Amino acid sequence: MSLQFKLESFGEKHYLLSQSEDYKFTIDSIALGYFIELDYVKSVIDLGCSTGILEFVIESRKPGLEIYGIEIQPVLANIAEENFKKNNLSNISVLKGDYVKDKFLNDKKKFDIVMSNPPYMKMNSGVLPDKQSEKIAKFELNMDMESLFSTANSYLNNKGKFVFTHKASRISEIFMNSQKFKMGVERIQFVHSNESSKAYIVIVECSKRKNIDTKVEKPLIIYENNGKYKGVFGELFK
Repeated sequence: MSLQFKLESFGEKHYLLSQSEDYKFTIDSIALGYFIELDYVKSVIDLGCSTGILEFVIESRKPGLEIYGIEIQPVLANIAEENFKKNNLSNISVLKGDYVKDKFLNDKKKFDIVMSNPPYMKMNSGVLPDKQSEKIAKFELNMDMESLFSTANSYLNNKGKFVFTHKASRISEIFMNSQKFKMGVERIQFVHSNESSKAYIVIVECSKRKNIDTKVEKPLIIYENNGKYKGVFGELFK
C-alpha cells in the first residue's frame, strides 16, 4: 500500500498523516478529541478508529497514553497503522475487526476512556451510498446505538467514561440507552455549524455513576458568520 503523507498540526504537535480517498477525517472527530477530559486518564480505546485522527488529537494533548483503536475496514485500519508507525507512536495499537461481534483483549482489559465517532444514520433513514466503505462509515450497517453502548460498557473500568459523538436529533435514544446500561450522562455539548444554525451533532460523556446531574456545556460553533473556522478550528485549519 503506497500512501501520501501530509503534515498536520494539533496545537503545538505536528504529525505526518495519510487519509483514505474514500473516507477523510471530519470535524466531528476533532471536536470529540478536544471535548474529552484527560487529567487522570491512562488508557483509551476507540470504537471505530478509521485512519486514526482521533488518536492523534488525544496524543497531541497528552502524549504517551496507552491507546487502542478498533477498526472494521481493513483499508482504514492499515492506514491507521501506517500513520502511527510513520510518527513513531508505539503506544497506539490497531485492533482489526468488528467491535460489536469480535472479542478483543480477552474481555479482561478495562479502560479509563472509551471513545467513538460512530455511524450516525439508521438503516432505511436515507439513500445508501454506492461505496461499501461509505455505507459502513455513515450508516448503522454493522451496529446500532444499543450495541454501541453495550460494547462501550464492556470496556469501561468502574471509574471510566464513555465519550462519543452522535446526531443531536437522537438525543432521546442516547438517554434511553444510558439508562438501559445503568450509566449517567455527565456532560453534553451541542455542535452547530454557525451561530444561527440548529445543532446537528451532540457530544456526550457517560459514566457508571447513575444518579448525577447533567452538565450542559456552551454550544460549540464551528464557523464564523463569514464562513471561516472559529475557535480551536481556526487555529487548526489556517
